[in-house]
Amino acid sequence: MTIFVKVRQRHIELANPEGKFIADLLAVSGIALNQHCGGMGRCGGCTIVLEQGEFVVAGKRLMPTENRYRSVRACKTLASSENCVIRIPARSLLERNLSGEVDFEIGSFQVDSRFKKVVITVPPPRLSDHRSDQERMVGALRHVTGLPAIGVPFNITQDLSRALHSGAKKLTATLFKDGTQWRMVALQGGDCGETVYGLALDVGTTTVAGILVDLASGTILRRATRPNQQLVIADDVASRISAAKSDHDVERMRKLVVEDSINAIIEILSHEQGIQPEEVCHFSVAGNTVMTHLMLGLHVTSIGRLPFNMLLRHPSALTVGQLGIRGNHQAPVTIIPAIAGYVGGDITADIYAAALLGKPDGTLMIDVGTNCEMVLKQGSELLCCATPAGPAFEGAGLLHGCRASEGAIAHIVIGEGLDIQITCVGDRAPTGICGSAIIDFIAAGRRCGLINRAGRMDVALLKRWRRYSRVDQAGDGIHACVIVPADSRHEQSEILITEADIAEILQAKAAIFAGIKTLLAQHRLHPDDLVQLILAGGFARHIDIDNAICIGLLPDLPRDRFKVIGNAALAGAYLVLVDGRAEEAMHALHTRPQVIELNLVPGFESDFVDSLFLPATDGHGSAEASGSPAVDRNVACAPPWWLSSG
Repeated sequence: MTIFVKVRQRHIELANPEGKFIADLLAVSGIALNQHCGGMGRCGGCTIVLEQGEFVVAGKRLMPTENRYRSVRACKTLASSENCVIRIPARSLLERNLSGEVDFEIGSFQVDSRFKKVVITVPPPRLSDHRSDQERMVGALRHVTGLPAIGVPFNITQDLSRALHSGAKKLTATLFKDGTQWRMVALQGGDCGETVYGLALDVGTTTVAGILVDLASGTILRRATRPNQQLVIADDVASRISAAKSDHDVERMRKLVVEDSINAIIEILSHEQGIQPEEVCHFSVAGNTVMTHLMLGLHVTSIGRLPFNMLLRHPSALTVGQLGIRGNHQAPVTIIPAIAGYVGGDITADIYAAALLGKPDGTLMIDVGTNCEMVLKQGSELLCCATPAGPAFEGAGLLHGCRASEGAIAHIVIGEGLDIQITCVGDRAPTGICGSAIIDFIAAGRRCGLINRAGRMDVALLKRWRRYSRVDQAGDGIHACVIVPADSRHEQSEILITEADIAEILQAKAAIFAGIKTLLAQHRLHPDDLVQLILAGGFARHIDIDNAICIGLLPDLPRDRFKVIGNAALAGAYLVLVDGRAEEAMHALHTRPQVIELNLVPGFESDFVDSLFLPATDGHGSAEASGSPAVDRNVACAPPWWLSSG
């Protein structure tokens, strides 16, 4: 049997062996779908449109007609007849050009590189001098640098042999201070200049961000991001833990993040700078605990179950050669230590880069990514927690949700008569809706009366202004608002926001707000007591704070108490490269925070349920109070899977 696939104005024929789900057939042919949940059938990211033929969807036979195409999940759909025709919407394709955050704000610091690059001439051998070539090289280095001892790894001896054999008169040695000892990490023939390169990485669940740095001056030379290629297997941390069951699975995950993601960034940055990857002599990595474990090829199953135990918090004494990273073979790799199973080294980096210990009491830092972590500074204490809220803000679980790739709707404004204005990433035709836009939509809908406190839409208002649609999901009819109408002339698919989408966002924002309240309650504080709220991470940089307050995602504080600092995890990794004190400081820091397990705290579930509702608003659509809204107990709101199964 054959399946005909319509994708991005192309027509492809695929062989259809019996019993293979369409998502698997597409993956084998090189078409990766946006499977947020790892093919478990939960997220809808792999939605395809059935146009012709007979299909079996979740065990039920289905036949589209000319006037009624059917949208289904490719991971649960089999083609069961000849000449089946399917269409793949652009939003269902795995994004290859995600917008990652590489900008950050940090305070003053001192550039104190642990590297020296020295040009020397090795004295020629003499009958009266019985030292080896290596000993004479080290002697020349000691003479120039004044260092008492320098370690020489064997691969450097091999480089020395090749350089001298080729007739090199001058050598360029790169030295690294490892604790109190100096050792060589590179040796090149000739005078290769003074610049020593380092590369800082933020290995996120969705994207990997990297910056190439001149270690002597601290200058950032190049920046780049790339999707974490583990996305082809699963979207969020929990799904990746589930997918990494065997040694083979873990190794596949390691290759996807190291060889296909990190090394790709190294190639991009090196090419743009006009250097070879082997000239990069120091790497620093910030990442959540699961990502760093998988990067190291370690099992993560124990992180996903009580008591959320990790194999190690502080990987040390690592080199490029051990990890398969492109770079100088002896280059050290510094991985910022984790705090706990779900509070990783990226949060250690956040705390350090934000100088949280020096902030006034009542300062809260929140990093919203694929997960949401928050840290409260009160007195000499740091209290932290993690709440799994982020995937919805990256489009997971939303009918037409997507990450911040080109064509993603990033912002929405609703005018009179439900006139909807959109702004897309990259000024491209719209393909889907990312998290910042749905926050805008809910806030604007709340202000104009389209959306009530329970997240239900005014159907009569939608119909009056011809914005109404009804979506069939799992046999239920769900009300939806048309954000972008279908346009067959320009092959524009209809883009909707449904009440189910709003419910997903309300659960995510409720988890965050309940986490804030629970953390503050440990010191008998109320959201109004916050002196400063620091927002870290790429997502926070792109949300409208007023709209986030309006939907109850953030407490209603004076706007001058908010500070947005960008990718603080990448900032922390950068500081490890350029400031010799940063690595030691983060090693001392990662054991300080007290981790609060939210599902063990009495009252968290109640706070979560209370926070599921949108705040009451004043006449201008602003939240009346920063506390949780009064709950309408007549509206059923089920707790999320992670709370009910805890």
